[in-house]
Amino acid sequence: MQMEPTFTKGNVVVFRASGMARVEGRVEFDVHGQRAAFYEVSEASQRSLVPVEKAAEMLRNPVTEAEAREMLALLKLPGVNADDRPWEERFAELLRVIEVGTPMQHAAILRRLYATAATSHGDEDRLATAVGLFEDLVLSELAHVLHTPRGQIERELRALHPAAMPPESANSATVRS
Repeated sequence: MQMEPTFTKGNVVVFRASGMARVEGRVEFDVHGQRAAFYEVSEASQRSLVPVEKAAEMLRNPVTEAEAREMLALLKLPGVNADDRPWEERFAELLRVIEVGTPMQHAAILRRLYATAATSHGDEDRLATAVGLFEDLVLSELAHVLHTPRGQIERELRALHPAAMPPESANSATVRS
């Protein structure tokens, strides 16, 4: 049986769907006549309730500094081939990796996406939006763990990967430093 993670007030966590968050506490409510426990997490100006029994699927601790450095080194490596699969396949893979992938898998996917020139037509705009949000998820965690401004990391990576989607086309994903 897998141990459920335990988070306490003040813990900084990665909210799998959206990035860095802070645990504000644990609360209980009656839901359909049953007592249910939730972690209250805040990110930017939003608060969310995460069922304690789903915490392992939705929240995780940030990577260690050594893991963050390894992820950043992977993102900086040259020589990755552009992903020329149809946008639907890339989009499905991106969503799957966000949901169940490891942080290193996140970095590998982002590196491959950086090598793929952005286009702006039709449904690929959905992919561009998802990539922008995914990039924010990965880079915000690296910035937090490495105590480096997120913008600095992004500028370094974009300089190394000129085909990468320009920030203005990535929707206006919240940029946190």
